[in-house]
This record gives sequence, C-alpha cells and structure tokens, in this order.
Amino acid sequence: MSNDTLFFKKCEKALDILSIFPTIQNNSTKIGDYSVTVISPGDYIEYVFDVSNDGDYDATLTNLSMNSNTELTYEGSGENDENNVKSQIEYTLKYADGTTVNQNDTLKSKETKTMRLRLTYKQFNDVSLLPTADVSISGLGISLTYIQDGNAKVNPNGTTLKS
Repeated sequence: MSNDTLFFKKCEKALDILSIFPTIQNNSTKIGDYSVTVISPGDYIEYVFDVSNDGDYDATLTNLSMNSNTELTYEGSGENDENNVKSQIEYTLKYADGTTVNQNDTLKSKETKTMRLRLTYKQFNDVSLLPTADVSISGLGISLTYIQDGNAKVNPNGTTLKS
C-alpha cells in the first residue's frame, strides 16, 4: 500500500485550547503529539478528519496507536492536581456515527470514513477536584496503520475474490 492511496483528507479542530500544536501531514495517517491545557470542566478539543482508501483493495486497520487517558502525560503543580485532572479526562477515537474505531476495522476500496479524535475534560460539580494551577496534557498523538489486501482480486462486476 502506498501512502498516496490511504490518507487523512481533512483535519480540523473544534476548540482552541492547545499548548503545542500537532503535526498533521496530509497524505499520511498520523497526527503527531500535541499538548493541551484544560481550563474548565466541559472543555474539549476535537479533531474531525477523513480517512480515505483510494486504492483498488479493501484495507484493514492493523495497528491503532493511541494512549488511553491513564497513559497520557499530565504536568501540573503537583501530583494531586494531576491525578484529579486525569480522573476527569476522556480520550476517544470514534467514527462520525459515534461508534468506536477498533483495530481490524475495514476501510473498503474507494471508501472514506470520517473520524473524531476528542479529549474531554468531563463536567463535574465537586470543586475539590479542580486543580490549583494549570495541568498540561500531552502524549496525544495517534497513528493508524492500514494494510490493503493485495491478494484480493476484483472482478469486472465489482465483487472481490480472495486468492
């Protein structure tokens, strides 16, 4: 599979709470690491992007590299603040219809799927969970590896046969 057949077609963010902007390469399937500082419960940052398979063969998501909320890096004024923020973070990668992106998902030939990468500082009412100073969150980069099935053969009528 060449990089020119499967790539992010667009990427946009919904809210600007970035400390360090991500590296986003067109014609690639990677969003580089970036850092955010959440201010208030309910803050979020979301990237909406399309992944396209312009090739002639279906592709399978063979590797999804993304940290969970507990694997992210939290830097603040102390362990208590960092743990309080960590307990209220949700970090997800979903399709536009809200279903979770999973390893082994299929991207059919000539198909485009819209994905949403979102980090949310959940709403809560317990003021004791608020940090005393800013807490920066990093380790947010993701990488998606798709492998096209080069053994598949496409009939003139459009059906796919496995060899």
